[in-house]
Amino acid sequence: MSKPARTDPRDGHRGKPRHRWVFGIGIVALMVLLAEATVRLLSPALLPPRSPNANEVARKDAAITGFAQGFPQVIAFGDSTLDAGLVPNTFVVESGRFGSAYNAGLMGARFGALKLWAAHVLSRAKPGLVLQAVDPATVLSLDARVDEAVLDDLVSANVRALDDSFGQQLDRLASDYSYLVRYRGSLRSPRELTAAVQRRLEDKAPEGVGQRPAGFWEENVDSSGQVIAFRKGVATSKPSEGLLTFMRQVLQGSEQFDQLDLLLNTYRSAGVPVVVVIPPVSLEVMSDNELPAKRWEQTVESIKVHAALRDLPVIDFSHAGFAKSEYFDAFHLNADGSTRFSRELAGRLDELCARVAQLRCPPPKQ
Repeated sequence: MSKPARTDPRDGHRGKPRHRWVFGIGIVALMVLLAEATVRLLSPALLPPRSPNANEVARKDAAITGFAQGFPQVIAFGDSTLDAGLVPNTFVVESGRFGSAYNAGLMGARFGALKLWAAHVLSRAKPGLVLQAVDPATVLSLDARVDEAVLDDLVSANVRALDDSFGQQLDRLASDYSYLVRYRGSLRSPRELTAAVQRRLEDKAPEGVGQRPAGFWEENVDSSGQVIAFRKGVATSKPSEGLLTFMRQVLQGSEQFDQLDLLLNTYRSAGVPVVVVIPPVSLEVMSDNELPAKRWEQTVESIKVHAALRDLPVIDFSHAGFAKSEYFDAFHLNADGSTRFSRELAGRLDELCARVAQLRCPPPKQ
């Protein structure tokens, strides 16, 4: 009886491929292809890779980079309430100290995206003072069904697009060809992914992220950075249903200051003094639509306490008495309202400069 042939252990086990890693790579490649196909099928229901406001970021970046008379003495950051509300030219004319200003607000930006944007701006401009708009809509958390980090990333992606480094060029190239890369912001969020699957099953697109018409930002961002789309119009007692839905969701949220603190640390690291500005809203319209205006007012007080604990001066317009006729809607000022806000902001900042040495304001104009 013959003995079975002995095999050299170095040859591996009989019956198994010598190059098992080839088989493994094949499995991984198949899984990636299946994932790509799945995301491609799901993509109409996913949030877009970037917000529809990319051209606003690009136009403001170009303006700040090429500011004709040196860097603006004052740069203001915030969301759409500031973006629409501050008229830098009016502010400068009325100011007794500041000779230049720029509105660097961004539509739809929350504090995570503003941190990235502020760091980018301050790497190019060296203002003497930053005005940071903070209102309850930016402090209160969003509805539990919405992943705030994903929405924040939509605006942040517009800022990252300004980076022309090799890494970002490679990232954009990968996004052009891969759905997994293009939609990675949504795919990182189980909450958003679940919502997208539900929308796809119901054949619905994401709400509130539609594209802007061609040329919108070219027509609606002026040379000083103000978004002028809200200039024409007067608020009615009934804002759009989309705005009301958003505010109902926000006013049910909890107060969160972590992202604001990270943004404030960006200014501190750059050595730039900061004044917190609380923009006006129409509490009348809020009450008319049974929105909890009391909740808004309570959060305003929390913002002021939070700023005081960090030794930051506050200019509060929450009870400044703006008439309904000075609003485009309940939360954005029109031409009359923005002119008044900018004029009064200049005056109140001058008063603050006279009292608070840490702001290092320029001397009064001659």
